[in-house]
Amino acid sequence: MKKLLYLAVMALTIGFFASCAAGGSGNYKEGDPAPTIDYEKGTVNGIAYDDENEHCWHVAVTSKFAGTKTTTDYYEWDTEFGVHAVYEQAAWMAAQTGIQYTYIAAVVSAKDSEDCLNKNENKN
Repeated sequence: MKKLLYLAVMALTIGFFASCAAGGSGNYKEGDPAPTIDYEKGTVNGIAYDDENEHCWHVAVTSKFAGTKTTTDYYEWDTEFGVHAVYEQAAWMAAQTGIQYTYIAAVVSAKDSEDCLNKNENKN
């Protein structure tokens, strides 16, 4: 029950932050081309992301292999471009081994990078 409530709250939170530099993807299949990441322009697959302002990001990863589904949450201090570049590459690499991998990233409140990274240790 606690996990279901947590997922419901996270879904609402992610929806709330959708207008605040949020998003995700990772829907690659085995054999798909690698994501196109342009570090000079700050784009991933042609989509421009903020590459200057760092935030605390809550990233929810879902992976599925042979019917098994796992969700992992991370808190990272990075730019919007940095988050999407890393997770799109991870999703593509997972797909090449037959693992379905998606992610959703949303900005969360943190005083600084240390406060953000401490959120990983304080999860229940």
